[in-house]
Amino acid sequence: SGGGKLRVVIVDDEPPGSPPAALRLRVGPRYSQAALLTLTATSPTATTGVQLGGRSVARDGSWSEPSNAPLIPRRHGTISLTVAPSSAALLTMLPAPRR
Repeated sequence: SGGGKLRVVIVDDEPPGSPPAALRLRVGPRYSQAALLTLTATSPTATTGVQLGGRSVARDGSWSEPSNAPLIPRRHGTISLTVAPSSAALLTMLPAPRR
């Protein structure tokens, strides 16, 4: 996306009660951190009450991206996170500042 960002959608379609998925994404020096927005709803099949990053998602899929997403720092060239079962996340890799 614009400004050198890289967006990744992560979906864990395991049933509720399963262990969370632990992910390690090797990003090297290009990205310094990642913003994490989680998708939440009352159930995996919900069509109302759906939120992404704490903001409501309309039935047509539109929503307003929050400006205060939690940031995950790069450590040793890797972005690490966990995703709960029956959920999804939008991870936006943010480029490292140019020197």
